[in-house]
Amino acid sequence: MSSKSLLQRGDTIGLITPAGVIKQRDWDQLIKNLEILGLKARYSKSIFSVYKEYLAGSDEKRIEELHKIYTDKEVKAVLAVRGGYGCSRIAEGIDYDLIRKYPKPLIGYSDLTFLQFALYKKLQIPSLHGITGNRRFSYYTRKLIQEYLFEDHPQMVLTSKESEIHKYTPKQESYKGILIGGNLTILLSLLGTPFDIPWDDAVIFIEEINEPVYKVDRMLQQLFQAGKFQKVQAVLFGKFSESNGHDFQTNALYEQRIHEIIKEKFLPRQIPYIFGLSFGHIQKQMILPFGTPVTVDFTDASIHFLRKDWQSFFEV
Repeated sequence: MSSKSLLQRGDTIGLITPAGVIKQRDWDQLIKNLEILGLKARYSKSIFSVYKEYLAGSDEKRIEELHKIYTDKEVKAVLAVRGGYGCSRIAEGIDYDLIRKYPKPLIGYSDLTFLQFALYKKLQIPSLHGITGNRRFSYYTRKLIQEYLFEDHPQMVLTSKESEIHKYTPKQESYKGILIGGNLTILLSLLGTPFDIPWDDAVIFIEEINEPVYKVDRMLQQLFQAGKFQKVQAVLFGKFSESNGHDFQTNALYEQRIHEIIKEKFLPRQIPYIFGLSFGHIQKQMILPFGTPVTVDFTDASIHFLRKDWQSFFEV
């Protein structure tokens, strides 16, 4: 299968809601996205459940839903309908030996960061970080997901659609490592849990939404004090969005303040970073191969990797 695409049009993708409650608008957008991709949907009726007002069903139901989708032989990939909160509540109850028998790419981001860490820590299974089913796919995002799922190019190169990119590299123009990361708040919630992954020699990616500047400062400070950045290869920052607009008139001013915090912390320690790449809670979402060896080229802020290094985990 190494020379074939992972999916074909008309294949079945499994839908899960391991975190927040889905609303009608989420479902409507999801259906539109699947029609564009030409994929059929498989899901349990429990994905429409509501528990404690903010969870898509009890922990037991969401775990059962996940197990059912992974063991379904018709399902070729697994897509989270939305993020929110809840993945950390089910991580301990997942039957990882069961998933090992039926490895499938998990697609999601935001709160799904926790589940992606858990799958990689327990099984070394990579995933796709960058979209959930309820997000409106831009042309850029749709093209990327099609490249991952429906094409068979041996090499893949990810380039950002953002123009305001800031870079700092004290030594060389490229860095190699396993790509891991996700939402900043979730990265903090992983500390001290059995699902955290060592960051040594890794390329880390980080994004966040609706957090005041001082909280971003505090979270990065905690990660430094926990020793997480001590031996990383490089750090990639996506878009930091302040969609509520309470503190800054424009998001550009908000990101300028965030970048000042990052420079203050990373430059004295000579840690290479790129700030402003197009991933995060934005429309033009880059799809990142979580858990895959990558090379980051600082000359053009591009990410390079071999398809086999990501796809081989799902070949049968």
